[in-house]
Amino acid sequence: MQEFCIFYQAAATDKSISQCIIGLMAMFSHIFRALNDAGIDYLVVGGLAVVLHGYARITRDVDLMIGLDHKNCEQAIKVFESLGYYPRLPVNAFDFADSEIRKKWLENKNMKVMTFISKENPLVEIDVFAELPHDFPDMLKRAESKTLEGILVPVASIDDIITLKESAGRAKDLEDIEALKIIKKNRDKED
Repeated sequence: MQEFCIFYQAAATDKSISQCIIGLMAMFSHIFRALNDAGIDYLVVGGLAVVLHGYARITRDVDLMIGLDHKNCEQAIKVFESLGYYPRLPVNAFDFADSEIRKKWLENKNMKVMTFISKENPLVEIDVFAELPHDFPDMLKRAESKTLEGILVPVASIDDIITLKESAGRAKDLEDIEALKIIKKNRDKED
């Protein structure tokens, strides 16, 4: 934990480190611009959300919660396709918009997210939650808008990310939780 705190403090105080990480994250900006332009209800969660809250770490995917109503899902899939993304699994992408099919995927295949990949951009994957683990409208209300390459990006609140990561419980999630708690504590001191 001591090494983590030292790294975090260095990242928090050394703007060049933070700017480098944000620069790497800029490779996601075209996704958010397209989602915003299409009026998609979405929320960034996962590793990128942690980075946008201020923890310097690398991630290569975008974890998204989107409104799971049929129209919003279809529009989001059209956006992904327009950017060259398609499902990693051999399924029809638009089946994701069907709540009954998603339910079967969850029950029969334990599919918690649908991963979209791109031949043009193989380093960036998009993971879309097939089920919303929290009340999505309330999470949207608590979301913070972060700016990435001049684009406003709705990011889950620190508390919501902590709750999501506690339920996942992987080692990297536990590290993210510690970082988010430090960030929140430092923000509270500033207020």
